[in-house]
Formats: sequence, C-alpha cells, structure tokens
Amino acid sequence: MAEIEKIEIREDSISTEGMIKVEGGTYTMGGNSQQARQDEFPQHQETIKDLWVDQTEVTNAQFRQFIEATGYVTTAKKEFEVNGETYPPGAMVF
Repeated sequence: MAEIEKIEIREDSISTEGMIKVEGGTYTMGGNSQQARQDEFPQHQETIKDLWVDQTEVTNAQFRQFIEATGYVTTAKKEFEVNGETYPPGAMVF
C-alpha cells in the first residue's frame, strides 16, 4: 500500500507486543468517475489516527481462548433488527 509510508515495529510495550503501528494520515475519500455510485460523492478529505495491528493473523484457537476468557459474543451470534423487524442469530448474509 503506497499510502502507508512508515510502519514501526514496537517491542518495548506489553500492550503492543507482536503488533505493528500503521501511521494515520489524511486521504481523499469518494468517487471520481462514472463508475462510482451516487452515495460515493462528493469527494472529501478524511483523517484517520494511527492504529496498531497484529503482525500475524489470529488463529481459531486464540479466538476461542479470547471468547472463553472474556465472554465476548460475536455479531453472528446476536439477534439484529432491520426496519423494525428482528432476525435471529446467523440470519445475516454478507
């Protein structure tokens, strides 16, 4: 990704161990051609903050440990509502 000019690897903090920092910045968001949808206009500037991401993907086993330790409930296991109608877990199609 040409937009990301600098990636910093930190090893001095327990909270960011095994993570990399992606520098934030300002970019132009929105469509600039006839191929863009109407809801992509007008173009405008957006600024995002720095963020930290894991150097490697999270395995299913690691995610299971996280869920068991925290009681986290994924979106796929929650009811959701669209236009006043409630749908059961797992009914959402991406």
